[in-house]
Amino acid sequence: MGTKVQTKTTIPTSEGNKISIDSLKIRIPIENVKIIDEALNSKWILINEATGEIDEEIFKENSLRKHKNGIKVKYAIEVVNSTFKTRNKYVTILLPSKVLKEPYFEGITAENIEIVYIELLKHKVINFTLETLLNSVCTDVDFKKDIQCTNLGYKLKKLVAATRPSKKKNEGCFVYDKINNTGIEFSDRRTTSFRSNPFLKIYDKAKELNNNSYKFSDEYLKKVNYDNKVRIEATVKNKAHFKYLGIEETTLKSLLSLSNEQKENIINYAISKHLEPRTPIIKTPSILRPNEMIIHYSINLALNNGMSFETFRNESTKAIKDKTTRSRKRKELNSIYYKHIKGTSIDNEANEMNEFFDKIGYL
Repeated sequence: MGTKVQTKTTIPTSEGNKISIDSLKIRIPIENVKIIDEALNSKWILINEATGEIDEEIFKENSLRKHKNGIKVKYAIEVVNSTFKTRNKYVTILLPSKVLKEPYFEGITAENIEIVYIELLKHKVINFTLETLLNSVCTDVDFKKDIQCTNLGYKLKKLVAATRPSKKKNEGCFVYDKINNTGIEFSDRRTTSFRSNPFLKIYDKAKELNNNSYKFSDEYLKKVNYDNKVRIEATVKNKAHFKYLGIEETTLKSLLSLSNEQKENIINYAISKHLEPRTPIIKTPSILRPNEMIIHYSINLALNNGMSFETFRNESTKAIKDKTTRSRKRKELNSIYYKHIKGTSIDNEANEMNEFFDKIGYL
């Protein structure tokens, strides 16, 4: 196999993707690569096909590591014993989006996969073509979305209150609010119950970079403003998990070609399995008449579900055909909103929380 870098790719691209791959494990048949670093030959991991994917910690402990300036890439040879008593060998790479360096916040996409490929070749562990990389099979894929958010610790308390109760081990949520990081995790990354209990994580990316990944951020992100950046990550474990989510192909090329809507669905599904539907607590002033109480509650319900008052007013009265009656009802809605809702702490908090929930995909 030659050493010339291949840089042409035919992956369909999607403009304006907001969700991308943060990290993943790629598996390449060993016959499709040339091993350059002989140390890799001593990094074998045996897998029984019936038991599923190897534990991430075991992989890390038995892998060949390439670390530089906070970028950590791990290589290993996996030997899979199949049910047909055959042994298939793969070179498996645990690949983080930090290999992108300065464009780190883009995540791994179709647009920058060539950068990833060239960085892997620089490690001089294996040599392979870009097409080989694109045709590799992917597992343990973290899809991420970054949003702007302040006062995360307070908002996480709201998520804790909305978490579905469970007595089972490794279910529910784990919250941390420390000097070096703030966040919430649902499930366990090693879970096999991906249908009912997928791994989900929301955390202060700015704080994590400044405290835990400062070698990387100091080297590559000096010109990047990531203040108040919060990250949402959802993990898809394996082919069965992808299939359950309606995604049949799990090659890198296929995953890079997913639409933003498909990636949104991955994150939204994980959120839906851990959080109760958004049900606002609304206090209605006792001075209102019964009909006004209903209007007051309806307006608050709309606000808490991300609908502006104007949209609610216009949509809720649209079916009234008589213009005079429709105008009178809209004035009635205006009166309740401007007298009892607009500008109150409840209204402001609802608007702020709804903006946050909308950004992370909590519908």
